[in-house]
Amino acid sequence: MRELMDDFWRDLVTKNVTTEIFIPRNLIKSHTYDFWLTAFSYLFSSTIFSETQNRRSPSTDTLRDITDFILKTDPGHANYNPFVFERTKEGVKIIL
Repeated sequence: MRELMDDFWRDLVTKNVTTEIFIPRNLIKSHTYDFWLTAFSYLFSSTIFSETQNRRSPSTDTLRDITDFILKTDPGHANYNPFVFERTKEGVKIIL
């Protein structure tokens, strides 16, 4: 599962900007709430931004907050350490 999730996130890394991920709105809508909970849990413990990072997944409440955040379409910003999330109608940018 970890390898599949790492590949999922790696495919979304913004070309030429290795510290950004962009999730298009249509991709957000194409997956279930539970998928996103799992995906964000893996993102926080992933090494896709740095091979040396060893992070832990945030609490279930925080994962729910993140998932709720990405499902909305109005512009917004949120900080979920170490990531900053920028939401637009087109999708969500995640910046390290």
